[in-house]
Amino acid sequence: MTRFGLLAVTGLGSLWIVLAPWGVTAEQASQPREGDVAAIRRAGQEYVAALRRGDAEALAAHWVPGGMYMDATDRSFDARALIQQQFGSDPPQGVVRSVEVDANSSIRFVTADVAIEEGTARDANGTDAGRGRFTAVWVKKGPRWLLESLREWQPKSSSPKSSLEALAWMLGKWVG
Repeated sequence: MTRFGLLAVTGLGSLWIVLAPWGVTAEQASQPREGDVAAIRRAGQEYVAALRRGDAEALAAHWVPGGMYMDATDRSFDARALIQQQFGSDPPQGVVRSVEVDANSSIRFVTADVAIEEGTARDANGTDAGRGRFTAVWVKKGPRWLLESLREWQPKSSSPKSSLEALAWMLGKWVG
């Protein structure tokens, strides 16, 4: 092919790419998807409510088969198997784990059906000693958003004082 022919083909190919009717533009893909964000937040709230109740069936229903949970010590578990092990067939009475997820978690979409949520969670007692971070991978299966993976970790303590905060109740005068 002559140099002119190669340039003409390349130029026409470039023009086709520019003018091709794409289903979704980059600008549209980056716009917030309010309905999906709200559905993911709702699913997260339902998950936390099921955790507080100790409802193994409801917890497992929030996971895809084979979904993985990684705890703060980097141990990985099949989420549904772990739920069954922790809660068994008889759900415990009362609140199992009092957890609060901060409402300002970030959600970003990798594809139309995959989203990553990052945020912080804490024990409901509100101390920083019970605070941790999480990353959740949500996948859309039909109309529902389900957990594919959930990773929790404790932030590194920035000072010895924050490590000892849980022992603050011991401060004071001790009678010996």
